[in-house]
Amino acid sequence: MNNDINLVAGDLGYASKEAKRLNNLKLIATSLIVGVGVISVLLFILNRLFSPQSIIKQQDVVLASILSAQVKQAKFTVLNQRLNDASSVVSKRTNYDIVLESILSKSPSGMEIVSLALDKKKISMIVSSNSLISINEFIGVLAEMVSKKEFLQNVIVNNLSLSSRASNYTLTLEMTLL
Repeated sequence: MNNDINLVAGDLGYASKEAKRLNNLKLIATSLIVGVGVISVLLFILNRLFSPQSIIKQQDVVLASILSAQVKQAKFTVLNQRLNDASSVVSKRTNYDIVLESILSKSPSGMEIVSLALDKKKISMIVSSNSLISINEFIGVLAEMVSKKEFLQNVIVNNLSLSSRASNYTLTLEMTLL
């Protein structure tokens, strides 16, 4: 009699394996759907953050700053070159201030410069005085400067004249610089 009463169904073990397999497949399918959704959202966000338009905009900003820096660098280079050229011209140029100051400091009192012309290596000067002694002293100072090779290489007296109206002597000189 015990054989006829079966409290446990005979294919219950088989059905439970099928149910477990079905539950596992449902779990895998659900996790795959959720995974695909999460990956889609992440890709969407990454696409928005690193989109080609934003990269192109950043590239344009960087190119504009580079071009601006190149223009500034070009201007700086040109300005620096001009300053160097001006410095070389000034350094090669004869310093007339020192020469004229030396001549005038040694000139006797009563001498007056009427005209002064500067050339590359020459100074043309017209001086006047009411005394021949002052003019003689001035010529002596210039001759001494030539002999000492102090700024002057050569002095040529072009003209010595007397103005009867003002009773002044006028001396025209041409000096060659060293």
